[in-house]
Amino acid sequence: MKFPLSHRDVILDAVGHVKQGRGIATDYRANFENLTAPCDGIVATYEGAQGGNWLSLTRPNGDALKFAHLDSYLVNKGNVSEGQIVAVTGNSGTATSGPHLHCEVYINGNRVDPELYYSEPVTFKILHINTWKDEVALDYCNKIVREFSSGKIQLEFEFRKLEVTAPPNVNIEQDAAIEAIKKVDIPPDTDGIVVFYEGTLASPWYATYSWPGIAPVITHCQRPQNAPGLLFEVKHQLILAYNKRRGQGPFLENIDNYSGGIAIVEKQIKQLIPYLDAFRDTPHMKLTREETELLYQLLDINDPDESGRKFWVEHELAEFLKVVASDKIKKLEALL
Repeated sequence: MKFPLSHRDVILDAVGHVKQGRGIATDYRANFENLTAPCDGIVATYEGAQGGNWLSLTRPNGDALKFAHLDSYLVNKGNVSEGQIVAVTGNSGTATSGPHLHCEVYINGNRVDPELYYSEPVTFKILHINTWKDEVALDYCNKIVREFSSGKIQLEFEFRKLEVTAPPNVNIEQDAAIEAIKKVDIPPDTDGIVVFYEGTLASPWYATYSWPGIAPVITHCQRPQNAPGLLFEVKHQLILAYNKRRGQGPFLENIDNYSGGIAIVEKQIKQLIPYLDAFRDTPHMKLTREETELLYQLLDINDPDESGRKFWVEHELAEFLKVVASDKIKKLEALL
């Protein structure tokens, strides 16, 4: 998706519009310039007293982009392609102090910040621990998440091949996941983990767990993978990760009702769109005693007098991971 102007200069941002009681929108500097379609879609035009000449573009996924104060149209209705010139910006309507482009974006009928909508996508990095790499299921998850997020969330899978011992029943599958995680190096920028184990269940089983100080973990078993089931759990990971990083953002309920099917996934991913900055800002996570203890167990760090555990309490997780990684590299170099 491309920005509809050749430049991007904000005159009045979404916060300014809300303070003026005009709803979420953004005004951009534009002096009788070409307006191009930021994406493929269907165009419609209409007039309004304040906004003057309006043009709306509806994307295939249902998102609606609306532009006001236009001078003239090059396309009045119908299908357009990304990059196609559709109008010329101007100064029409009564609610204007000079030529500019007023932009509104709607997802599921709700306005979102255009600046966020036109920003670069965020990448959610998932470590995939498995006996084999199921490209079909992983590609399916990435495709659907991109579609539902209007291209704003991209999944990036990193594969680690590992045999995981199947637990005798699903009640202790967490233990199998922990044992698997202990055997691999987890990149410090990992946002989520998927652990597969060979099971004897008649149908696929999926579950999402959250441990302090560790990225959310999905466990699953039974071939072939059920791609929609895995997608549902990836949605869980996204919501869990957001809630951990949300700062002053609202808490989002993690709906656990698979009977709602893929519609639930779509609803929750679209709820994330206004708050994606939570994924862009690096969180400063200070470790608690409980989290430090769990990390030492997971990484199997020798600390008989617990001095290391005590030291890292209230220190940042990122710094802890850097030190652990550095120590492991030094030990490997010593063996060479």
